[in-house]
Parts: sequence; C-alpha cells; structure tokens
Amino acid sequence: MGSGIRLGTIFFGCATSNDFLGNITWSTWTATGANGAGTHNINNCHPDCAGGTYTRFPVEIQLTNPSNLDGMLVFKTATAAPSSSSGDVETSTVPQGSWGWIPS
Repeated sequence: MGSGIRLGTIFFGCATSNDFLGNITWSTWTATGANGAGTHNINNCHPDCAGGTYTRFPVEIQLTNPSNLDGMLVFKTATAAPSSSSGDVETSTVPQGSWGWIPS
C-alpha cells in the first residue's frame, strides 16, 4: 500500500520553505497514522524571507487522516507539537482532492 516513502521533511509554508519540519525520524508508520520526531524550522522573514533568521525547536510529529488520492493512500493532516518550551502546536490539513503525505 502506498509508495513506502517516509518523509524526512514536511513543508507547512509556501514554496519558499519558510515553515517546515525537518530531520524527521519515524517511530511508527501504519496505514492509519505515523508518529515521529524532528525539528520545526520557522523563518521570521525580517527584513524579508531571503534575509530572515530561522528559529528551530524539537517537535513530536503525527500524521493522521488517511485518504484515497488517485488510488493511493495518503495522510492529509500533519501535527507538530513542541517537545521543549519553545514554539506552539501547529496543524496543517491538505484540502480534499489535493496531495497528501504518502504512507507505506
């Protein structure tokens, strides 16, 4: 089922990569969800995004909401919860009919 790709990076922000989860390692990965840990990287975009500074903090990551996209099972929701005193919980759900994160 799926492509077997276990993502090492998940982008929350736009194509300029200003808000993303990186260095992800997965502790569980099933057809119904995945759990892992990584680093949340957020660019402050000051004075602009090209010259901005990144804040980085450790997070626990959960992929949920499996769905079918063009005959392939994908995860539609990603949640990142800080595992330190930095940052806030962030959740992103991909709109129906769009792409998703592919489970193995």
